[in-house]
Amino acid sequence: MDNTGKITDNKLNYELYWEFIELMAKRMQLNKGKYAPYAWKNHMSIEDLIQALFRHTLEIMKGNTDDDGQKYGHLAAVALNAQFLYFQFQNSEKEFKESCLESIVKDISNDQLLGATVRQMVK
Repeated sequence: MDNTGKITDNKLNYELYWEFIELMAKRMQLNKGKYAPYAWKNHMSIEDLIQALFRHTLEIMKGNTDDDGQKYGHLAAVALNAQFLYFQFQNSEKEFKESCLESIVKDISNDQLLGATVRQMVK
């Protein structure tokens, strides 16, 4: 129910943290001179985006949230990479299926992959 008592079930509720949305916009602003507006809508390598997302996630796991002089920059980068991946998945499903994460690590055993991840985290 909303504050008037009207039933609002089954209606989309934008329960988003607007300060975080602004943080993502500021992160995009940092790269304004580097990329054209909406460049993320161009074809991008899904594998490259996954790797970028992973690098920023590892930094957060190491306790480093700031990046490029931006407070919580790694968090914003993770969210933006997820947005870019979402867009690419919607528009490049065939490429995603062909270059899925499984193909990135197909020649690496689970133990090796886990070991590499742990070693990267403790650096």
